[in-house]
Order: sequence, then C-alpha cells, then structure tokens
Amino acid sequence: MVVGYVALAIAGEVTAEYVALIGPVLGAVALMTRLGKQDQVLGEIHENTNGVLKQKIRDAVSEALNDRDGN
Repeated sequence: MVVGYVALAIAGEVTAEYVALIGPVLGAVALMTRLGKQDQVLGEIHENTNGVLKQKIRDAVSEALNDRDGN
C-alpha cells in the first residue's frame, strides 16, 4: 500500500482514490485472518470441552456401576 501511495504521489497523481480503494481491501484481509484464527480456537475449545466431559461422564458411570455392584 505504501509503495503504491508513494509512486502515485511522486507521479503527481491523485492518491485519495487509491487509499479509498486499498484501505477497505486490507481491512477485509485482516478481518478474514482473525476470523480464521477464531474458528480454529473455537474448534479446539469445543474438542477439549467435549473430550473432558465425555471422560468425566465415563468415570462417573463407571464409579456408580462399581458402587452398585459392590466393587
């Protein structure tokens, strides 16, 4: 972005349109990058939470069955 701006400024061309076009494009790229990372983190949280809960349920059921059977 900076190189394009400097090139236009040196050439004496109008830079406002360039900034108006490139600014939102760079913002969208940054937003997509953040959303991709957020999806990855949420997926890891979901996996860890479900894995932990499943193990806790298994342990609780196993303990209850052992108590019932007198083991």
